[in-house]
Amino acid sequence: MRTLNREVWRGSITDAFERINMDVIMTSEVSGSKQWLWIKDAVAALSLWGGWIVGRHLALNLIRTVQARATVRSLGYEEKTHLPLMAPSTSASRLNNVSLWLTDTYRSTGRRELLNEALAVQQLALKLTPKKSHNRPAGLNTLASIHGALYNATSDQPWLDEAVTIQRSAVTHARGQNGELRASLSMNLAIWLGQLYDATGNRGFLDEAVDAARESVAALRSPVGSSLDVLSCRLDDLHIATGNPIFLLEAVELQRQAVDITPPESDRWPGIVGNLANRLKSLFRIAPDLRILREAIDFERQALQATSETHAEIGEYKGGLANSLSLLYEHTKDRTILSEAVELSREALQATPVGRSDRAIRVHNYAMDLALLFELDGDAVLLHEARQLTAESRGRGPIDYFRQARTRAHLARLDGDVDSALHELQVANEAFIEERERLAGDLTRLRDLAGQVERVVGDLVGCHVVKGDCAAAVEVIESNRLWLNAPPPSPRGSGLPAMAVAWVSASRWETVVISTLDHRTTSYDATIIPLDRQALGRKTLIAFNAARTSDPGPEFEDIVTIVSRIVDAMPRVSRLLIVPVGPLALLPYGAARRETGEYVIDQTAITIAPSLAWAIESHRDRPHGNCIGAFHPGEPPLNLDSDRDVFASHFPNAAKLDSPTPGQVLDQISNTTEVLHFSCHGNYNIHAPAHSSLELNGSLVLQEFIDIASAPWLVNLSSCDTAIPDITRSEQVISFPTCFLIGGAAHVIGCQWNVANECASLVNQVFYDGLTAGIHPAVALQLAVSAIRSSGKRADYTPRAVSPDPDQRLTPTLDLAHPFWWAAFSHYGSPW
Repeated sequence: MRTLNREVWRGSITDAFERINMDVIMTSEVSGSKQWLWIKDAVAALSLWGGWIVGRHLALNLIRTVQARATVRSLGYEEKTHLPLMAPSTSASRLNNVSLWLTDTYRSTGRRELLNEALAVQQLALKLTPKKSHNRPAGLNTLASIHGALYNATSDQPWLDEAVTIQRSAVTHARGQNGELRASLSMNLAIWLGQLYDATGNRGFLDEAVDAARESVAALRSPVGSSLDVLSCRLDDLHIATGNPIFLLEAVELQRQAVDITPPESDRWPGIVGNLANRLKSLFRIAPDLRILREAIDFERQALQATSETHAEIGEYKGGLANSLSLLYEHTKDRTILSEAVELSREALQATPVGRSDRAIRVHNYAMDLALLFELDGDAVLLHEARQLTAESRGRGPIDYFRQARTRAHLARLDGDVDSALHELQVANEAFIEERERLAGDLTRLRDLAGQVERVVGDLVGCHVVKGDCAAAVEVIESNRLWLNAPPPSPRGSGLPAMAVAWVSASRWETVVISTLDHRTTSYDATIIPLDRQALGRKTLIAFNAARTSDPGPEFEDIVTIVSRIVDAMPRVSRLLIVPVGPLALLPYGAARRETGEYVIDQTAITIAPSLAWAIESHRDRPHGNCIGAFHPGEPPLNLDSDRDVFASHFPNAAKLDSPTPGQVLDQISNTTEVLHFSCHGNYNIHAPAHSSLELNGSLVLQEFIDIASAPWLVNLSSCDTAIPDITRSEQVISFPTCFLIGGAAHVIGCQWNVANECASLVNQVFYDGLTAGIHPAVALQLAVSAIRSSGKRADYTPRAVSPDPDQRLTPTLDLAHPFWWAAFSHYGSPW
């Protein structure tokens, strides 16, 4: 140690430290006792210069260096690393390379034991890395990736929780470092947070993931395919959570950019191309153009061709292609397409080991493909295999859980086992109720949860009716919903006159109508209509899109035919309360035609309510308080002179507010207000219903109505799109009428699509004639609709909606007798 001592006394601790490392490395093949003697002598010498603390620190680092050398050699991976084993920091870098190589080898071979080795190596690498080292973020990133890979291999959530914690630490440590490193760290954080959102359903994780992905893209001077890919994935997740297609359109554009700038020979290329196919499939679901789906299939075939059969993600690529082919089969009914889908689904499942986080979706897709093949061939062996697979599979989070419950219920119904289907759906519904109570008050997370369980209520109602238990079906419909708790039991319902009620619900297999002539009894009739929810929803949305562009066309006639079949199963009475579930809340029931050609509205005044209990709860005597009229022409300007004159003539003492602010309207509302009238543009936000609005001198949003303590006796929403429920969460009855019922309104008049300005003015005239004459609001609206139909007029179409295309002015070819012009007007609340 004479050379070392001379360096110490010269005061060069750095040179001395390097000398000690070289001495230790040169003797690392010697016995442990010999190594320890070298370390002991070296540390003792350095302690003379820096004291005991310095000596102890050096001793720990040197021991870890020896351990690193031994670890690398014992694993046989020394030839796979490229850094010289010198100081502890470079030893850590070498070990980091080893763990990365192990992880990459796992991905290409699927050998799980390599992940365990990678974890041990990387933990040692971090011990050798000083906390303030500029290399520490990269080491943490590698360790988080290994934890994430272990989660994907095992579905054990603590691995994922730890991956997120470690990755957050890596991002924090990298503040101020170069953009490429920060971009990589933020990208990986977005990946793990996205998976944690999938596992927990916690929207906060998804929002954080989107922010991290955007930060990853922003940190780079020029775009990188992997960062764009991750941001696109998270935006698609956000689209699924919110129903907002704006996120999806951005995701598709980003994914196309990612494919364009990623070299085909890159290891990431198959995954990025496969994700573009996923984005296109999401787009296809909201815009069912087969060209979009076929493009997705082409990309998935490319991804599959570029992937080795031994690759850890081969199951994902095969499963994605199988899923796309199944979608294509449902639209083409081509047997060869379904056969290929089934085979690929089987191979995908075989390539996905038990315990992997994505095995649940592989089981689900394979089982559903077998079910399609069973429906085609009637081979009971296929159905038995599908039921056995799903019975053994359990998912990793709420999305998997509710999906699997619906899948098992569907397979049971196909097998004629209604009891098992009913049991699966009841358990899922109970789980939803528990989670709903846990998330009480958190409207964002509640709405996300509602998206996961959408269709459970309708399927449960359908199973109850098939079993012959209409009372249980009605109980499900009358139970708590997302925004609308069932009101407490009230004795006043029995004191009200008998009212005919029809509950109507669509399931995966049928549409059911449950009816009674007297709401006070539990004597029900039930009719099962062979019209499944998917077909109903597709036709309804197509018709509504046509209506919103002012062109009813043949699509609207399809809806008239469907609603006629449904209403034909309801009681033929002069007054009827309809309680629709899910997409059935979108139907214009007054447009139903009898076999004689007459419309139902000719004989029946219809009231819509989210439940019988709420129809009873909303009933109250008409007050004699103030009336309020709010008028705002907006853009494009509406001619509201007629509306203003009609309102003033019927309510001469009313407060008539021209272009009021939202606050000016809300300040005058109370439960003693008799009538609140709005003539303005309306804007239904399908993506965020709480932000749907009436356009005054500022936007009066739905959430503000929910927050008010009381509402007027009657609210006339003479605006477009004010009666549409949240389409993506239709079973949860989120709408303008709902929020006014919560606030205490007894009656709400709303519109289900864009209505012509002149039609709305005529309706107001006749409606208020009847109202001031003491006629019930539902009957007054019935008279107003009759007035439109008998007017014989044609109208220049100026809709009461926000920002219509100025070039879209319908030159009517139909007179106002056509239901397109009048069937949008609906009465909600109390039928008494």
